[in-house]
Amino acid sequence: MGKNSSRVLVYSTSASATDQQNSKQQHRLWLRTERKGRGGKTVTIIGGFTIPADAIHELARRLKSACGIGGSVVDNEIVLQGQVREKAAALLRQWNYPVH
Repeated sequence: MGKNSSRVLVYSTSASATDQQNSKQQHRLWLRTERKGRGGKTVTIIGGFTIPADAIHELARRLKSACGIGGSVVDNEIVLQGQVREKAAALLRQWNYPVH
């Protein structure tokens, strides 16, 4: 490239803290508890994500650790074992995720 050539960034895998904060604010997460079809056991389901799947898995890991429970990610929704809706909502708000 010559001195007068302009460079244009087409794609970057690095995300700044501002970009990560903006991506959190672009979605509104919802939480619900459910028992139907689960053998009478209650689960808390969190959905509405617009972040990549690996970020959802990392968030699920943090939530499970903070709540001291098990869970998984199914179809881009976090499924937490037990009725932890209020605790999960408080943690998500603390981590700057918009929850309604």
